[in-house]
Amino acid sequence: MDLGSVLFEQGQPLEGEKHLRKAVQLAPVFAEAHYRLGFELAKSGRMNEAVDEMQQAVTLRPDSVEYRVNLGVALGVSGNVAGALAEFQKAVDLSNGKDWRALDMLATAYDKAGRSADAVQTERLAIELAREQQNLELEKHLQSNLQRFERAGTDGQKR
Repeated sequence: MDLGSVLFEQGQPLEGEKHLRKAVQLAPVFAEAHYRLGFELAKSGRMNEAVDEMQQAVTLRPDSVEYRVNLGVALGVSGNVAGALAEFQKAVDLSNGKDWRALDMLATAYDKAGRSADAVQTERLAIELAREQQNLELEKHLQSNLQRFERAGTDGQKR
């Protein structure tokens, strides 16, 4: 399985995919194999296939925050904002609101769904986590997102 991911990273996606598919075939109930295949397919822009594999990984390991966040990203890129929202919300719930990436992605999905107030509120929670971790670079990045969400809310009110 690691070989498949390495081959993708080295610019050999066909060989990498072959190895990852073999891992899935040999261990169909091993969530990580489905997840890695889905992750690499998503990086290659093959979102429908990626979503299928990531959904299988989530089915096998429903308590994984990481799997749910990345499934949410793949769903969002595929245009399924409602599905992305559900996965990000579940990831936030599973992490008890302590995963900044899940919060940031949920805020982004809220923004895409036209729910600017929810986006702002959720991004502020992510910023608090960055402050608690004393991660100034992350806090700056999240502040930038917050400003974008606040502008979107103001623009929406003007209409």
